[in-house]
Amino acid sequence: MRIIRIAKSKGTYCAWCKTLIKGKDVGYDSSYASHGICNQCDKEFKVASTTIIKTANKPFRYIGQCDRLRLDNPLNESNWQIMVDNHTKVTLEEFMSQCNWEELIDEGETNLNTFMDNPEAYVAKSIWSDKECYYLQSRGFEFIFVR
Repeated sequence: MRIIRIAKSKGTYCAWCKTLIKGKDVGYDSSYASHGICNQCDKEFKVASTTIIKTANKPFRYIGQCDRLRLDNPLNESNWQIMVDNHTKVTLEEFMSQCNWEELIDEGETNLNTFMDNPEAYVAKSIWSDKECYYLQSRGFEFIFVR
């Protein structure tokens, strides 16, 4: 699967639930057209080629920050507890090779120094819901990536 990023300045709307999607890695690129998978309704929608700014072939996509995910869905509190309780720390190199971490950084930045300059920061592998995940923990927040 090839991940696409929607431009932050333009964005696109999910054809099903009308959610505005900006600056997110949302889906895959087929040989016929670019498509996205909406994070709100989980349905596929077509993405205009002018909104795509970056692609990555990494299997784990950013789904969100722990506090926002836990507020959005009551099940996510349980998902978060299981993820944090059952993690295994991994190297930063493994995390960066598997996860589309570029979603976390601001335009013009090229690394994770903003997050990793905290001496207590770490990256880990775990489970989110029934899916394998990675997360970056920094300053009391987990930034979660799911396959």
